[in-house]
Amino acid sequence: SIRAAWGDEADRVLQQYPLSRFDQSPQRAFLQVDADSAVICPSYRILEYATAAGHRAWSYEFAHFQPARWRSDGWGCSNAPELDVAPPQQSRETRGFATHGDEVKYVFGTQEGPDPLGPPHNWTNCSFTSSESRLTLEMRKRWATFAAVGDPSASGGAAWPPYNGSANEALTLVFADKATDDMGISPVKALHADDCLFWSRLFSERGRNSPSEII
Repeated sequence: SIRAAWGDEADRVLQQYPLSRFDQSPQRAFLQVDADSAVICPSYRILEYATAAGHRAWSYEFAHFQPARWRSDGWGCSNAPELDVAPPQQSRETRGFATHGDEVKYVFGTQEGPDPLGPPHNWTNCSFTSSESRLTLEMRKRWATFAAVGDPSASGGAAWPPYNGSANEALTLVFADKATDDMGISPVKALHADDCLFWSRLFSERGRNSPSEII
């Protein structure tokens, strides 16, 4: 639970992440707290360091959940069902949801391959729907263009300007499947800005830079 994980800071964390934000689901609230404090907000901090040093950088978020549709337990295409952090089928709860590594098969267009959490030599099939095929095509175009010319927006499509160093103004390009996530590929302004400000203040007040130092 959040109280067990955050101890004396739990009340502040619960105030920032009330269950009303997560359809009264303690699990979803805990997952977002964990993701923001340990992965998402530190990643934005790296973006800020990069832009402050004069480098161009781009921010994206993958927000699509694809379970193994041919298995009743959903195992094989996303770590989420295997880790018991998402149901085995797509649902209202999984709209805009993704877990670590879910975007990799979309970056490379991989529909068949080994299940990294499964038994040795376990082969899984993660066939894309027509809308998922459009999503992976757009992602592959962006990544290839970035590798070729150093600017992922040069391939066209939804605007993806460089991160400008201000969390309240910067655009993050969200990659999602319009058929199941209520949004497609779209830039979102100030994504996670309020929550990341909370973590920045919390860690700063304690003279620490990461959640591992404060827990």
